[in-house]
Amino acid sequence: MNRIDRLFGMLTFLQSRKHVPAEAIAGKFGISVRTVYRDIKALNEQGIPVSFEAGKGYFVVQGYFLPPVAFSSEEAGALLLMEAVIDGFADQSIRKHYTTALQKVKAVLRGPQKERLEALSRQIRYQLPACVHNSFEYLSLLQTAITYKQVVEIEYQNKKAEVSQRRIDSIGLVFTLLAGT
Repeated sequence: MNRIDRLFGMLTFLQSRKHVPAEAIAGKFGISVRTVYRDIKALNEQGIPVSFEAGKGYFVVQGYFLPPVAFSSEEAGALLLMEAVIDGFADQSIRKHYTTALQKVKAVLRGPQKERLEALSRQIRYQLPACVHNSFEYLSLLQTAITYKQVVEIEYQNKKAEVSQRRIDSIGLVFTLLAGT
């Protein structure tokens, strides 16, 4: 990886987290901590406000944002292939959000990249098992509840088909596909 690509990658990495220790940056990019210091200095010299907080690490000063508009063909292809996973395991709300996000990715691709992605898209077919019924629309709401640590009221049905109302703490989502279902 050349230095310019590494600097842009480092900036994107810093923007994706609140604080990043120099050791984590070094490990991510396969460089020494000393090189991290030089690269952070280079970013600062280019007007990118990267700061440091003792015990926590580096961060990009609030208010500065460089959109990561340089997707490689492989990254765009990976997002396109993930559409099958989204279709198979997500609900309508997540599919809608994913579709608009993918459209934004496609919008920033250069001409040849866009053409290759469209050609790839025409060659991909999805075959989901008949057991997949995801016409529901609540995963976005659950994501919000998890983010804000909200209690959620649900209707629960046990193995005996008894229905009850429950209040649950929203702490995470687990996706599983049971064999034979």
